[in-house]
Amino acid sequence: MRIYDLIQLARQYMLLGVIVVILLLTGYFLLYKKLMKGTDKLNKFKFGLWSIFVIYIVVVLGATIGHRTSAYGNINLHLFSSYKNAYNSFSIREWRNIILNILMFVPLGFMIPLLFKKCKRWYITYLIGFGATLFIEILQLISKRGIFELDDIINNTLGCIIGYGIVIFFISIYEKRYKVLTNIIYQIPLIITVISFSIIFITYSKKELGNLSITNSYNIDMSTIDVSSNIDFNDKSNKAYVYKASVGDKEEAAKIASEIFSKVNTKIDESQNDEYDDTIVFKSQDGNYSLWVNYTGNTTWFIYHKEFKGKENLSYKDVQALLSKFDIDLPKEASFED
Repeated sequence: MRIYDLIQLARQYMLLGVIVVILLLTGYFLLYKKLMKGTDKLNKFKFGLWSIFVIYIVVVLGATIGHRTSAYGNINLHLFSSYKNAYNSFSIREWRNIILNILMFVPLGFMIPLLFKKCKRWYITYLIGFGATLFIEILQLISKRGIFELDDIINNTLGCIIGYGIVIFFISIYEKRYKVLTNIIYQIPLIITVISFSIIFITYSKKELGNLSITNSYNIDMSTIDVSSNIDFNDKSNKAYVYKASVGDKEEAAKIASEIFSKVNTKIDESQNDEYDDTIVFKSQDGNYSLWVNYTGNTTWFIYHKEFKGKENLSYKDVQALLSKFDIDLPKEASFED
């Protein structure tokens, strides 16, 4: 999921959270004040904090369960498999999901000690963070709206621990009970997390060809599996070439799109550009064409949206003539199927 999609999702459930807060406030005045004749005054600071907390809970539940379809229901108990998978493929999307899973529970660890005095004790907040993420994972499993992952529990709990360390730092300063050693200990999870991610990204950047995305994320015991074949395989070793694809950027992709669209007498409609992590989609001003450009290798996927009748039984020269308009050179031994 892209950052834009996350922002739109947060806005959607934030509005729902605001509605819930309004309903709670209405219930306070109608039920407690009028019907029950309550005399306790509403603390504005506490109400504001509780409002933010309620909205936060609604957004988290919406992001983890609400917007998903019932198509999962799997269990992944392999420790740090998501990290290994993200490192092998080094996908921006997968690293972003891991980091967002950590950040998502930072507000929980931050707000709980402010709302409940007993939660100023570290172990209570830690247990609440663990219990909250375990509840969400179980709910995802039962509703089949997500995967029960051990890594998610670890990441969410870590986020809660980091949030607790940050808020305790500010509370100790506000209450003038600042203890240097204690505060340093509470910041250790944040420090270790930042250092760990820094080492991972720096180490990967030093690799000339990166990693193999097909490398396994966890091992499976295959000792009980028997594989046999009647085919004689060649066991002689040989050399294989390794290719490094060039990686383009948005500017190069736009240049490619402009050149291709010019072949069909149109231009890019900049207002409709749709950028992903490793791909960008361009639309033509006349609305007839779209072009996907993959940054890796600057490969393209050209689409003509209007209905048209295809041509059958074309020869090599026929296809060559059609594609030459787009400056595409065909291999001499290319073959075609209708």
